[in-house]
Amino acid sequence: SFLNTKSIPAELSDKWSDFANNISIGLAIYSEENNVINTIGINDSLVLFANKVGTLLDDHEREWTSEKLSALFNQNICAFCHTDDEYIITHMLESAKRTGSANCRFRLRGSTPERTMYIYSTCCTRMVSETKRLYYVTFQNITSEVNFEKELKESRAQLYQLSYYDHLTNVGNRNAYTERIDNIKQNARHNVGVAFADLNGLKKTNDLLGHAYGDKMIKEFADILMKYFEKEEIFRISGDEFVVVRENVSKESFQSTMHDIISECALRNNIASIGYIWKDKVSDLKRRASQAEEIMYTEKQQYHDFTSYEETAQHKVLAKVLADDLINEKYRVYLMPKADLFSERIAGAEALVRKIDDYGNTVLPYEFIPQYEKERLVSVVDYFVFKKSCEYLSYLKAEKGITDFNLTVNISKNTLTDLDFFRSIKKIADEFDFDHSSLTLEITQSGDAMDRMRLENYIKQIKTQGFKVSLDDVGKDSSSLIMLTIEGIDTINLDRSLIIHHNLPKVATLLKHMIQMSHELGLTVVAEGVETRTEKDTLAAMDCDYYQGYLLSEPMSIEEFTNQFI
Repeated sequence: SFLNTKSIPAELSDKWSDFANNISIGLAIYSEENNVINTIGINDSLVLFANKVGTLLDDHEREWTSEKLSALFNQNICAFCHTDDEYIITHMLESAKRTGSANCRFRLRGSTPERTMYIYSTCCTRMVSETKRLYYVTFQNITSEVNFEKELKESRAQLYQLSYYDHLTNVGNRNAYTERIDNIKQNARHNVGVAFADLNGLKKTNDLLGHAYGDKMIKEFADILMKYFEKEEIFRISGDEFVVVRENVSKESFQSTMHDIISECALRNNIASIGYIWKDKVSDLKRRASQAEEIMYTEKQQYHDFTSYEETAQHKVLAKVLADDLINEKYRVYLMPKADLFSERIAGAEALVRKIDDYGNTVLPYEFIPQYEKERLVSVVDYFVFKKSCEYLSYLKAEKGITDFNLTVNISKNTLTDLDFFRSIKKIADEFDFDHSSLTLEITQSGDAMDRMRLENYIKQIKTQGFKVSLDDVGKDSSSLIMLTIEGIDTINLDRSLIIHHNLPKVATLLKHMIQMSHELGLTVVAEGVETRTEKDTLAAMDCDYYQGYLLSEPMSIEEFTNQFI
């Protein structure tokens, strides 16, 4: 029978018993008195389910009766429940006590990862006397529904994956990127780094080696990005273009990460050109990505220039001529003295390159440097001057005991952006024993504000090797004074175009305030191209620090300089 008649309350009639035994849902009724729970009723559906479940789980039939199940539940009210889910049943009973009803879902005891059955249970409870409480608990097999939910969830996940992730690289696709643009447009983000990357030579790779090799190249670059960024921060927006968006990142951290990525790309056969920017607030991601893309195109052009020049006969011939001339010592380093404006003490010099032709005549840089810049060979000359400067500083320290002499070396923009620049200067400098702070790398500031972050990164890398940094051509053309605020600059060089017009009232005012402002920024000021006593005296009255020019001395050979000033 459905009920233990000895425990049945009067309000449970035979009609109720017939109804309970004929419903398809498993039903059990428990009584609780003095904290003791007893099973007082189990319907036929629950017995049938108990017998069937064994076959479903482990292919072994069961032979349960109402009495056996009642005894089982009296021993453990959580007998149907998977051991790890027993707390769910306990919580349901406690919740029903407080609110009158509760429900839960749990795994059936005996379930395995391969075969799992899920039960949906409801519990209603009420007090039938001052000491007795009845629990009405239903059990329903919802395994098919749960499996359907899982399949539906997996299908939705697959659909989302196809809609928002690139199938080749598993990073975000253009749809995901568009959604990020819209989200940021609705809610501005702070401290955002944005990078735009374009693979180098993908079309050529596809044409020559096939699309399978091209796909391998795309995945290789995506893997590089995923070493440093989460895949949700990376978007492949076209065949060879990627955008990276990192939020809540410091400027220094983002710069450092991008430098590491660019260095790794260089080691992977210059696999990609990358431009990047950082902003403290971004509401228009599309615009910021476009700015990063513009910087990327500068890098891309350098890549194309380099690879195209390498392939031309003219480049190969000029490179061989340059190499032969260096071996035959046709290039020499001359030194332009630099003096303190007040004490006239020689405080250092600027290293300049000169060429000696076949007739012994000195050839000035303007006659050969432009051609080397055009053919992207100027870095060979720059590294030559850099090495000779390191060698001279090492000589002064070892032979003369001089360690406070400062030597300045010009670094062209082509050399500074060379992929191996920082490794090259470190390798050269490590050959010699000298204090790196006695060597200043002089770079030309860019008038393009878009280049500021790259310039900051270059300067940071130079400073980590212990060298000083000088900003050249300050005041020339339309170069921006905001560049003076870049962290790491030690010295600025006032351009000759300002010095020569020092007698004009407005130029004099500008010079005076530029020098004062530079000092307030912690910068040392060098006046270039000083040729008259009047120019020197004017600059001294303005508290300029150092000067160089023909008034002091013309450039001279290292031997002449050493004999005259050391």
